[in-house]
Amino acid sequence: MSPRVARAGLVILLVGGAYFAALRWLQCVFPFGPGRWYPEMWGFCAFGSGNAAFDRTGPGPLWPNLVVAAVYVLASIYVARARFTLAAPGSDRA
Repeated sequence: MSPRVARAGLVILLVGGAYFAALRWLQCVFPFGPGRWYPEMWGFCAFGSGNAAFDRTGPGPLWPNLVVAAVYVLASIYVARARFTLAAPGSDRA
């Protein structure tokens, strides 16, 4: 497998991981599909309502999901832009 294909596959996997990490937040922000969204839902879904009784039964604060998704996106940018080889250890490719 060529290193370019391996790098592209790794970037695709990392971006997919970012999507799945943020999926609960995306489902909270866009409850009726991507065409309908409400700006006040962004903060509500990210940080909760402030009411402990509702946050226990509702979506609660989902900001950790966004942090993990951001880490995945930053890792995919690093992998896409970095100049290193993805050769197997012990192979003759450098």
